[in-house]
This record gives sequence, C-alpha cells and structure tokens, in this order.
Amino acid sequence: MLCDAGFGMGGVWWVILCVAIMLAMLALIVVGMVLLAKGLSGWRGRTSAAGPQGHSAPGSGSKHALQILEGRYARGDINREEFM
Repeated sequence: MLCDAGFGMGGVWWVILCVAIMLAMLALIVVGMVLLAKGLSGWRGRTSAAGPQGHSAPGSGSKHALQILEGRYARGDINREEFM
C-alpha cells in the first residue's frame, strides 16, 4: 500500500505526503470523469445563434427578430399595424 510507512519516513511528513498524493489522485479521477461525461454528451459549452466569429447562423436572425417583435406586440409596445 502507498501509505504503508515502510520507506523509513515517519511522523507528520509521511502523513502529509500520503494525503497530498491521495488528493491529487482523487482530483485526477474527478477531472477525468467530468471530461469523459462532457465528451460522451457532446457538450460544447455555452451555445448561441452566433458562430465562432460572431456571425449569426443562417436563418437564426430572422427567428430571433420575430420573437422580439412578438414580445413587443404582446406587451402592447407596438400596435397591429407596426407588427405587420
């Protein structure tokens, strides 16, 4: 076993070393599991209608504009003529 104290080290330093190694191993396992889960789920971070350079995707701008317009009409900010 790793923390067997059979290497001639004794006292507090051996305990600190063992705890540090175990925490590092646990952190590596957790990070590996998170990366694996993200990879398997196809997670790509925060997504938006804009592409990598900030250009909007084809067709996404008009849909977004229509949603804004419908919201303004529902709140009464614009009348029917302006909506059409």
